[in-house]
Amino acid sequence: MRMLLVVIAVLWFWKGASAGPPEGELFGYKLGSKYPITDSTQGYFSLMGAIVVIADKPEKSDDFRRVELITSPKTFTIANIHGIAEAVGKKEAEDIAARYADLLKTLHADKCLEEEAAPYETLSLLCGGCYELYVAQFSPRENEKEHKVYVGLRFSHECATSKEILAQMKRERAELETEGKLHRLEQARKEQKLRGLQ
Repeated sequence: MRMLLVVIAVLWFWKGASAGPPEGELFGYKLGSKYPITDSTQGYFSLMGAIVVIADKPEKSDDFRRVELITSPKTFTIANIHGIAEAVGKKEAEDIAARYADLLKTLHADKCLEEEAAPYETLSLLCGGCYELYVAQFSPRENEKEHKVYVGLRFSHECATSKEILAQMKRERAELETEGKLHRLEQARKEQKLRGLQ
């Protein structure tokens, strides 16, 4: 059964192999591109000044419950892409994280360099000089039961684009405040809906 899951995961990661993490793409979305918000798009405002969008049509395996995109608050420019898998206990979370870390290292060894991972990360790969492909584990927060495993892609902190995106997020938040639209972000945070933000 485990071998079957690995084969399915490999096929899923290779599906549509025209682009991938070394090109800044994961789960069918590309870092730096704008996410098209519709009335049915779900998400919420992060206290860090970003929007967390729940992807409408991600290309993902069944291991992942959902895919989230961290975007700028006005133009919805994608700064981080991550799929979230949930596990009943720590051991299951460790198994999922180890499986994906091994898979990603195998698939991208020729284009990505392994780098020192954060304490909560199982893997961190530098891809294409500007992107970090990572696998991270998180224990349940208060009122949660499941452990979470994130497989994601973000801009490297060393990359100029990362600094540009952070500056863009601050600028867009300030613009929304100037335009008197910041209350919409607060409402989106409460309702976890993005309707009316476009």
